[in-house]
Amino acid sequence: TASAQSFESKLESVTVYRQGAREFRTAEVRVPAGSHDVVLSGLPANIVEQSIQVETPASLVLLSVGYRLNHLAPQQATREIKVLQDSIEGVQIELQKLQNRIYALTQEEAMILANKQIGGNNTGVPLSALSETATFFRKRLTDLRDEQSALQRQEKKVRERLTAHQQQLNQKQEVANRPTGELVLQVQGNSATNGKVTFSFLVPEATWQPTYDIRASETGGPVTLSYRAMVSQQTGMDWKEVKLAINTGNPYMSNDRPILRPWFINFSQPRPMSRDKVESLSNIYLPPSAKMEDAAGAGLSVADFTTVEEGQTSNEFQIDLKYTVPSGGRPIMVAMKDYELPTVYQYHVVPKLDRDAFLLGKLTGWVHLGLLPGPASVFMGTTYTGQTILNPRIAADTLYISFGRDSRINVTREVLTEFTSRRFLGANKRETFGYEIKLRNNRTTSAEVEVLENIPISQNNEIEVTLDNAQGAEHDAETGRLLWRMTLQPGESRSLRFSYTVRYPRNKTIPNL
Repeated sequence: TASAQSFESKLESVTVYRQGAREFRTAEVRVPAGSHDVVLSGLPANIVEQSIQVETPASLVLLSVGYRLNHLAPQQATREIKVLQDSIEGVQIELQKLQNRIYALTQEEAMILANKQIGGNNTGVPLSALSETATFFRKRLTDLRDEQSALQRQEKKVRERLTAHQQQLNQKQEVANRPTGELVLQVQGNSATNGKVTFSFLVPEATWQPTYDIRASETGGPVTLSYRAMVSQQTGMDWKEVKLAINTGNPYMSNDRPILRPWFINFSQPRPMSRDKVESLSNIYLPPSAKMEDAAGAGLSVADFTTVEEGQTSNEFQIDLKYTVPSGGRPIMVAMKDYELPTVYQYHVVPKLDRDAFLLGKLTGWVHLGLLPGPASVFMGTTYTGQTILNPRIAADTLYISFGRDSRINVTREVLTEFTSRRFLGANKRETFGYEIKLRNNRTTSAEVEVLENIPISQNNEIEVTLDNAQGAEHDAETGRLLWRMTLQPGESRSLRFSYTVRYPRNKTIPNL
């Protein structure tokens, strides 16, 4: 039987996927000549065994790799658990002091009530002394009761805090008390070996979510897109000061290519109910601050320490900094990369729906950046203008980002009464509508503006829609869209007019006209 020796390992780096993470660890081992079991202890309890990879020193032959749980060496308490335990101790001391004060007041009240008899059986008490004594009893007992009530209210609030802290501690300890994992390596060597074992494995209880900052300059130019990851893990062990890599892939998604089977059809035939059990296959379901080593140079950001490796099926962001990610699911923000994207700015105006002009940025050059759908905070200069959802999966070569409203572009839309009328021609009704859109640029610089309107589209042969006039607009007959493009100089005003006619039977109505 091979002798067993146990060694602790060090977590060197972690690659975090959309679901799951791969831990890379090293262990310094000392193995005598012969056949031995090397136990690498203190590992997470939930390791995907099929993902384990081990590399031993050249002088050792790796015969087998096994994985097991150690229920006698539970995971050690995390920093959050120790903080909670200290908080509970402080709340308990506070509660005890309140209870001591309430007890003292209760005893004082009991002492007063026990000594309330004054005078003797045969001795009278002057009225003045009786009045003074009654006033003292009444005032002191009232004060005691009021003070007790106030302290009892405080006690109730402190007990609620204590219960909340205890519930939180129980949740954390449930994870911390889980068993630890161990790798058992069966190795053989002709001579004693002192060397390093490197190994890695996949853990399912980790994830990252994409988030973005999109910043535009007040003076125009490229937009800066900051790509960030919100990383969280619940392995039961903190990742302390390790290098992170963020991978856009998901090792838990099925890699089997879809196979298109022949499609047979036939008339339905009655058939008896089958009692055979049918099992369906599904994908695996998973439950849901950096330290710079040599970052003394001024003007550096985390993105300066990131390299991007483009793989066949995913992108990986290698960050040459050390992070601490606590276990427990609380996410930390990891800045990955900043990109400057060529941007064309244009004001987007839809007067029919909104009288404000929206500054729109049309971003290009993003296709090969490995972006994923996620929330984006939008800034114009240093001003936060709101949040949007960046979804590259539905975008074409251009991403459209709204930087918010600009009241310096005045927009009005009015009905032109001289072009608006209703007439009856025989069996038909003819309605004409006319509108005027006025724009004025109150900025000190020129503005590129696009104005959108639309006219109705008939879905019935008895309804006829005719565009009578649309000064300089592009008309899309299929969608009814009218589009004007223009450049407004500082202080310049522009007027746009359009009209259309709808003809339909006079005995019918169109509700949304």
